Amino acid sequence: MSPEVAAADRKRQVQLAARGWHDAGAITEATRTQIEERFPDDRARLGPAFRTLAFLFTCVAVYAMFGVVMLALNCGRSSAEGPAAAFAIAFGAALVAATEMLVGPMRRADSGVEAAGAWLAVSFLSGGLAWMAEKAFDSGFTGIFLIAAVVCAVAAYRWGFAFLALLAALAGFGLLARMPAGRLLWIAVPLLLAVPLLKGLDSARLSPSHRRCCQAVLLVSVVALYVAVHLGSFDHRFVETIVDWDEHSTSWPAWMRPLSVLATALFPIALLALAVFSRRVTMMKVAILLGVASLVTLRFYISVAPLWVVLLAAGTAALLVVLGIRRALASGVDCERGGFTALPLFEDREKREAMEMMSAVASLSPGARTLPAGDDKLTPGGGRYGGGGASDTY
Repeated sequence: MSPEVAAADRKRQVQLAARGWHDAGAITEATRTQIEERFPDDRARLGPAFRTLAFLFTCVAVYAMFGVVMLALNCGRSSAEGPAAAFAIAFGAALVAATEMLVGPMRRADSGVEAAGAWLAVSFLSGGLAWMAEKAFDSGFTGIFLIAAVVCAVAAYRWGFAFLALLAALAGFGLLARMPAGRLLWIAVPLLLAVPLLKGLDSARLSPSHRRCCQAVLLVSVVALYVAVHLGSFDHRFVETIVDWDEHSTSWPAWMRPLSVLATALFPIALLALAVFSRRVTMMKVAILLGVASLVTLRFYISVAPLWVVLLAAGTAALLVVLGIRRALASGVDCERGGFTALPLFEDREKREAMEMMSAVASLSPGARTLPAGDDKLTPGGGRYGGGGASDTY
């Protein structure tokens, strides 16, 4: 990420923080204005709705253009697979240059177009390189995962898009699953990455976008670790068959299954305790979801009730816990206990506006018609009937 883009990213975060402080009543309108004037945002941005539309339309247009050019060059034949792969790589390189122009001289950020350019560049480069590697080395899924992980990681580092970091992490764990003892690697690698990623979340040296990339990789690592120690995954060899969908010859010692049982039950609890201790709300949400997954797993091994009953009971229990925590926090001094509060302080305005927009779209339906006063009764008269020479009114 260039210094200019990183500086604009930091200024944007300062402005968002100032808006959150103002909405919570912590600062006045004059103070918020002074902060925005001191940290001006020189990027062209769009709201969530137009940003999504710009992303989708750009992707559709570029993919359609690529398809038309491929048809014009007659690259669909088997004899033209090499030129087609080279053309995809050249197309991806052109999109890299276009993305650099968008985020650099054209000063685009949160507009959807630059994110679409980054995604398109990554997809074309990864597809073209994987295509050539398959023909040259018969690399299969191993080459696809390796190329996708490297390309997405480099793009995430350069442009700071969290979704590219997430894709890089997914491809990286797919590559680890292809290696011998992939399950052990799924356990060891997240444990090794935990400390650096947690430090990256709070590092002032990293830009806000790079910190979000660290969070995306951390979430993928946590889920991968849970899948690796999960009892159902252990019994059905999910990690071993995630790529080839066949039974591998890997067999684990019998004493590892009791450890998997304990890990399935205790991992969400340990993760929730770590999230509470470190004040990480996103990790708390992930821990709760993993806890629900562990309860569902229990239902498949111990048939205590139908699945819908277990899900309903788990949801009810989670709701009661949330209500109990909210009540306990609200009853504290200044609605706070131990540094936690139930008040929506300093929340991201853009996320709130996005949720409001989705709620409004979901509720778009014709409302009930309201009759004016006095029009609630039928008033006959004014109609006519007749035929065959007869007519009358009613």
